[in-house]
Amino acid sequence: MTRLGVAEASVLEDNDFEIIAKLAPPAGYVVVRTGHPLAGMKHLDIGDVLKFPFAQVVSLPPRLLKPILAARRSETEHGPAQALPFPAIECPTLRLASVIVSSSNAFTFATQGMVRAELEQRRVVAVLQKSWMRTEWSIVRLRKRALSPAMIAFVLELERTHLDVVRDEELLRARWYPSTDAPAQRTNPALLRSQSKPRDTAREALTGKKRSLMERSGSDQPALIARTSAARSSTGITGSSPLVLTGRLRR
Repeated sequence: MTRLGVAEASVLEDNDFEIIAKLAPPAGYVVVRTGHPLAGMKHLDIGDVLKFPFAQVVSLPPRLLKPILAARRSETEHGPAQALPFPAIECPTLRLASVIVSSSNAFTFATQGMVRAELEQRRVVAVLQKSWMRTEWSIVRLRKRALSPAMIAFVLELERTHLDVVRDEELLRARWYPSTDAPAQRTNPALLRSQSKPRDTAREALTGKKRSLMERSGSDQPALIARTSAARSSTGITGSSPLVLTGRLRR
């Protein structure tokens, strides 16, 4: 078996893994209920946010914890001696976290797509975005494993689908977080423009990427390029499929 996966790039310390593609980083936000005390504040910073309970859905990677814990220490040194537990609430699902956040003074971190329904219903608002509040997902594989045509197709479709998600996040940002003192990190406009191209044109633009992946996989068979399109169909993955977090295909 040849293994593929999607993982937070900053925590990949195992030399058995190799990053084969970095995914565009969607911005994350501090999300609170509508009418929350933070929603009316100007010049908001993470220190202000940490005065309220944090509803955690997944463990945060060290690169995110570093600025949060630094702000937490600063607030403890210069503020009340009794700090709130961090996290205050551990939620097994995003659904539970959104219910808690929308009905209390707790906050959570989320992309706008993750709380789209709550935004539409005016139950929550995004109040803060910093450049370090983002995902850093990468597609990885075990080292010294060749990529089959089906796996190359899987990677390309995963990248395409993820860019659809990122483009959607940009549209949500424009609607729900249009102008602040700390604007959200924007994705490379060239990547977003590529989403509006006809599918056939976009497929042709990926030929170079296919060749690159094949070279990195150690393949010296040019015929694999022609076989990849057919192999993609065999995976059952389309551009409209949901984002897949892990993949495992037999060579």
